[in-house]
Parts: sequence; structure tokens; C-alpha cells
Amino acid sequence: MGGRYFVLFIGERSGRLAISLLKQKSEVFECFKKYEVKVERRTSKKIRCLRSDGGGEYTGHSVQKYLSDKGITQKMTQPYTPEPNG
Repeated sequence: MGGRYFVLFIGERSGRLAISLLKQKSEVFECFKKYEVKVERRTSKKIRCLRSDGGGEYTGHSVQKYLSDKGITQKMTQPYTPEPNG
């Protein structure tokens, strides 16, 4: 696969993990959309909140618009403080 990066999604209530290997950080948004579809199909529930570290891959205009259109709230932790991430 040759992934240099990874993204990890954790269901806050279920505790289920989903990890994807990435060649570039720019792939995070597409991975989130696939994860969202998978979760909604499996649980019949919508994702209501995306909590992230505020990295650039989560702050772009297209990401912000997508989350807003889907009614997903975005919460970002303070830089260099991984403790709140769980």
C-alpha cells in the first residue's frame, strides 16, 4: 500500500475504530466521506460532530461547506494538546 500517513476515526459512543492509510494528507476528506457513508449505512444514524486537531486537512473551505451542508458540527482541540482527543 505504501501509506505514509494514516487517519483514525473513532465513534465517540460506540468506541469503534476505523483507520485508513494515506499517501497524502489531502486524502483525509475523501476518507471521512467514505467513513460517514459506512457509519450511516451500518447504524442508520447521522454523524453529528467531527472533532479534530485543527490540521489544515480539516479546515479547508470545501470541508467546511460539506460539514455545514450535512449539519455536522466541527470542534477543534487546542494545538499541541492531544489529551482532549481521547
